[in-house]
Amino acid sequence: MSILSNPKPRNPYVRLLSLTFSLGVMLGSGLGYGFNQVVSNTKQQELPAQPEVRHVNLIEYERLQLEMTLTDVRAILSSNGTEVDRTPTTVTFVWDNLDGSKITAIFENGRLKSKQQSRLK
Repeated sequence: MSILSNPKPRNPYVRLLSLTFSLGVMLGSGLGYGFNQVVSNTKQQELPAQPEVRHVNLIEYERLQLEMTLTDVRAILSSNGTEVDRTPTTVTFVWDNLDGSKITAIFENGRLKSKQQSRLK
């Protein structure tokens, strides 16, 4: 006789206990994952948004050269600036400081055509 041809009958309580344990592990893992996701999302939402505080200065203004691209200017000023006017060929950006000083740059066909500064230090 082979072992496979006459298996021992399993105790139904052992089978039920095994099934219950397996189900508990699966549910517990899923609940733990879900709980961690809720906690993670809550922590992300609680973080206050930090506004970009950037101060442009006279040295940076003097580094700006006519015919530079907007990307080149943004690299020097380390921020995007604010678009304040646009026509089909020109766009005007302003970089404001909290003290009211600022840089104004006008781009024509993607190139710096003029620049102005007000009260920069």
